[in-house]
Amino acid sequence: MKKNVIWPAIWILMYCYGSSMAQQKAAPSLWYKNYETALDQARATGRPLLIRFSGSDWCRSCIKLDKEVFSSSDFEGYAAAHLVLLELDFPRMSKNRLSKAQKKHNENLAAKYNPEGAFPLIVLLDSTERIIARTGYREGGAQHFIDFLSTTDRP
Repeated sequence: MKKNVIWPAIWILMYCYGSSMAQQKAAPSLWYKNYETALDQARATGRPLLIRFSGSDWCRSCIKLDKEVFSSSDFEGYAAAHLVLLELDFPRMSKNRLSKAQKKHNENLAAKYNPEGAFPLIVLLDSTERIIARTGYREGGAQHFIDFLSTTDRP
């Protein structure tokens, strides 16, 4: 009798866990991939646009910045209230390859805002596309990064 009750219970738990994981993965990202869309959102909200140049699958500092800052709930909460986010990724592994259009889009913006090819590079723009700040990886975690963004001179 116990065997007949245990297996269905295990299957139900596995189904519920799988469903909750799928919902978590399906959560919308705060990061835009298109510059014009992100810039339009920045203008509409009056928030600065934070552009993130990243090598997500090869740049150690980019990966570290993502884990320590961008993936933190502190940063996500701050960004949702104060920023518009744009991620421009430059992956090298074929499994992470971007579409040709996205690759060209990212390269055009790199030519404009990151001609040195620095990774990671964070560029903060106002709604008129004026550069407010530039930085790379900063030790100290999410709160240190938020403090830097909060004290940046803005028009």
